[in-house]
Amino acid sequence: MSSILKVDTIQNTGGTTGLSIDSSGRPLTPARPAFKAYSSSSGWQSFGSTNDTKMPFAATQHNVGGHWDTTNYKFVAPCNGVYLFIGQFYHDANTEAQIRIKRNGSTVDAFASDSTQGDTVQTSTTLQLTTNDYMELWGKISNSDADDWYADPSYSYFCSYLIG
Repeated sequence: MSSILKVDTIQNTGGTTGLSIDSSGRPLTPARPAFKAYSSSSGWQSFGSTNDTKMPFAATQHNVGGHWDTTNYKFVAPCNGVYLFIGQFYHDANTEAQIRIKRNGSTVDAFASDSTQGDTVQTSTTLQLTTNDYMELWGKISNSDADDWYADPSYSYFCSYLIG
């Protein structure tokens, strides 16, 4: 007869819970790196030019592990693994809006463009990262003015989580 080991919680050596199993047997991973970042301002914002510009997301809805930097607007991978990234912004471009997810300041890992004024441009990707790789969201618009993109956590954001 075999026995079954029942595990309720697994903790790392620092005492942080890394895995829990609820009463229905579902695994929970409360320490899995994840974030959703957005602008701390609200309403229409300007990029200030038609150049590629890092999205200034200084607020977070959640930031499990604190790996989203609200000052430098980037995510720093705490460990090797596959991550899902999603970025979007609502724009008022009259010709074209572009969005890029960049790795380590230069490599473009995901890109999208949209030419419908008053639309949302969005891109997503899964990436194999190594510890200390960093990810940023960049936007660009064809006609910079006071109403380039709309700052609201439902319309413009960057988010990620570690898949495994």
